[in-house]
Amino acid sequence: MTRPQRQSPPRSTHSITLHLAGFPERRCLPRLTDRYCPSDSGLHPLRETEHAARKRQGGRSKPLLPRFKFDTVRTTASVFGVYAGILGIEHGYFETLQGNVAPKGLKILAASPSELPFPFGHEPAMTVIPSFLVTGIFAILVGLAITLWSAAFIQRKYGAAVLLLLSVLLLFVGGGFGPISLLITACIGTAMIGKPLTWWRSHLHGNLRRFLANSWAWLIAAALLWVPSEYIAGRILDLRNDHRQILTNLNLMLSYPLLGFFALSLIAGFACEAERQIVSDARDGGPDFKNDRQQLY
Repeated sequence: MTRPQRQSPPRSTHSITLHLAGFPERRCLPRLTDRYCPSDSGLHPLRETEHAARKRQGGRSKPLLPRFKFDTVRTTASVFGVYAGILGIEHGYFETLQGNVAPKGLKILAASPSELPFPFGHEPAMTVIPSFLVTGIFAILVGLAITLWSAAFIQRKYGAAVLLLLSVLLLFVGGGFGPISLLITACIGTAMIGKPLTWWRSHLHGNLRRFLANSWAWLIAAALLWVPSEYIAGRILDLRNDHRQILTNLNLMLSYPLLGFFALSLIAGFACEAERQIVSDARDGGPDFKNDRQQLY
């Protein structure tokens, strides 16, 4: 007595199409598109075929994972925001040391020459409060708020708007001019958190984008270590602040490369996040898959 043979289920239209096109047959639900049918390697079928063909030709395969698995735009904005908040707290501390004394005008020096523990400048700032003591207290409180907001809440819906308002408030309560450049960079980055970065993906050449992405960590480290390096250099060279403002002018001249590091760190963060989005779309067969496949190689 012969056993009846089990009939195999009919192929879906999607599987027949891939089979005729020369791709490995994958069992997928008919309603799903090919972007949800990864191969055994975890890649989109078209992406896997191209990757395998490149290997057969002896070419060197590009890595299929992004340089960083986290959002570098958010990280850059958060780090710069926290750094600016700490600098605002530092300005406020030196202002409280000057006591309940009325400043001579809107523009003030947060630290007097005798109080500043390091050379290169006198912490210029501005305030609308007629008291160094009250100005310093407000600067410490606003700087603390910026630090906490940047560390934990910057990714929220109104993250950029709140950070901008706190930045303006810090400027008018003696937080200093230096932190403002950091906060401008942080506000721009915050406004772009979670965005598709279409312009950066289409206008940055692949090699330049990858170079900036690989340089992001070094650029942000240089931006953060610039001021401590000035302090160390001043200690080694035994420099002292003087009434002729020579070191203050030198500090202003040295601040221009620092501003460049701030801008380059943010641009590199955009490039790194754009690279991560491109790799993610290429792996999943996203809406921009055809363009992303060309940009990867």
